Amino acid sequence: MQKYPIVMVNEAQDELNNINLLRLLGYTYIRL
Repeated sequence: MQKYPIVMVNEAQDELNNINLLRLLGYTYIRL
């Protein structure tokens, strides 16, 4: 089994969170 560094996993999660936030902001902006 290969263990991934926690830092890399956290960075990937942060990128996904940023993308999700941008999508939410985009959707709310379009709805206005």
